[in-house]
Amino acid sequence: MSDAGGTADAAATPNKRPRRLVLLTLAYGVGVFLWLTPESDSIAPVAALGLAGAAITAAHVAATYRLRWLVLPVWGALIGAGGAFGAAGLMFLKTALHAHPYPDFSPLLMLAMIERAPAWGVAGALAGLGLAVLLPILRTRSGHPAPP
Repeated sequence: MSDAGGTADAAATPNKRPRRLVLLTLAYGVGVFLWLTPESDSIAPVAALGLAGAAITAAHVAATYRLRWLVLPVWGALIGAGGAFGAAGLMFLKTALHAHPYPDFSPLLMLAMIERAPAWGVAGALAGLGLAVLLPILRTRSGHPAPP
């Protein structure tokens, strides 16, 4: 949002992304590319890639718009549920790219992954709640002041 003077609102102003986040995103892309090439129907790698993709997306949103990490349970729920949808999307992508008569991942398996989104969201929310409790304790022990 801009006012008449052309200055942008601080909450909506995109920031420069940290270099580590950009490199992590590139490494994730290489990982997805390497996972796409072999014939494999294992669920663990695609679930991990889906979860990593959701976490990287959340980190980009937080870094771009200076969002505070005070609501870690909400971020955890979004990352958890997004991981399930991301994994299903990657399953679909691999199945569509390989185009075999017998797909790597069946449609029922993709739907089963989406079916797990609420449970993964709850697990992510609980992990975020744990982080929200632990971070102030760890900061005070390391000598940094705890946020208000």
